[in-house]
Amino acid sequence: LVVFTTAHDEHTLRAFLEAERLARERLARNSRDPGTLIDVAWIAAMLGRFDEAQQLISTARVLAPTDPYVHFYDALVRARMGDTDPAFDRLETAVEMGYSRVLIRAEPHLAALRGSTRFAEITD
Repeated sequence: LVVFTTAHDEHTLRAFLEAERLARERLARNSRDPGTLIDVAWIAAMLGRFDEAQQLISTARVLAPTDPYVHFYDALVRARMGDTDPAFDRLETAVEMGYSRVLIRAEPHLAALRGSTRFAEITD
């Protein structure tokens, strides 16, 4: 639910807020878990809290600089913000670190980037 929808209606908003509550509980137990940091960052981005999302992703990148998922979610957050050049940069890094080109092509939250030559270069 959290990955494939946006927080535009009351039911979805409640689901995002519950996901955030649960993820923040995990984060309270281990504030240095990159996976939880990217979960909370993505939720924050979906709720329109972009500054917070960027801070969380930045922390995750410091803790796990070679984790392709961290770079992929950084790209998602940046794409959601409309920050396309850095989104492409993060996608390139994610692929270089082993993230699947197939999954990038299939990601619905990257639809705005799909028409770009750069997107094709990254995913082919």
